[in-house]
Amino acid sequence: MQHKLIEIFQAGLAPLVYRGVIPVERPGILVWAITDHCNSRCQMCFVWKNNENAKDLSVSEIQGMFHRNREFLSKIYYLSLTGGEPLLRSDLPRLLDAALSEMPNVKPL
Repeated sequence: MQHKLIEIFQAGLAPLVYRGVIPVERPGILVWAITDHCNSRCQMCFVWKNNENAKDLSVSEIQGMFHRNREFLSKIYYLSLTGGEPLLRSDLPRLLDAALSEMPNVKPL
């Protein structure tokens, strides 16, 4: 289980784990930093300061990661997209399809 968590964190996926409220083994909430690119310059945020070196994962890399972790991800019921600015990704619809295909309990709004 720990190797799956490490892969998820390294890929920019971060399960929101409240200390003791949502166990790490079965998180229900996933906060996905889908990109580090951002066109805003918010003073309270640091993401835009590092985006010149940011390299987003490709759709195929993300699909593979989701597929390899489908059992773990099948427990997710809430998915939040963050970043950077998620809408800057031109492949966002394909990324959402990849995510939702492995997270059957997440329902798009």
